[in-house]
Amino acid sequence: MSKKSKLKVIAKIEGEAYELIWEAAITGAWRNVKEWLQRDPGLIKAAGEVTLEGESRPFIMSLLHVAVTINPDVEFIEYLLSAGADVRAVCINWDDSLERSYHTPTVLHLAAQYNPNIEVLECLISANTNVNAQDYDGRIPLEVADTEEKKHLLRQAMTAK
Repeated sequence: MSKKSKLKVIAKIEGEAYELIWEAAITGAWRNVKEWLQRDPGLIKAAGEVTLEGESRPFIMSLLHVAVTINPDVEFIEYLLSAGADVRAVCINWDDSLERSYHTPTVLHLAAQYNPNIEVLECLISANTNVNAQDYDGRIPLEVADTEEKKHLLRQAMTAK
């Protein structure tokens, strides 16, 4: 399964520019995302509803969340961070049974679980993300990491903090 298939847009935020940058991010058209951000730096705040593979409910995700999930290009992640993306931002989810929203995975959780490039994880750690942040199930990024190499890196970062 390709990394692109891990995300599915189910709704877009309003406004042509936001819709275009969001569509470019979801489809992996990173050069288009960069061009849109250069034209309008405020688009770094673009967000939309995304359903992750294996999840039943959508999350409200930022462009950085999408990028760390499906883009192994660490230079693009660095570009988003330099453009003002919030490395400590969390996804938001709505729980109908609780009738409230709650915080879900951070960018570090998503990179640890989905991104094949360990340099993306290193980039996020270097950008001072919280290695001990918990997701909606109380898990830290170490607990969702999909490789031993990522787990080792996260353990080192936790020890260093």
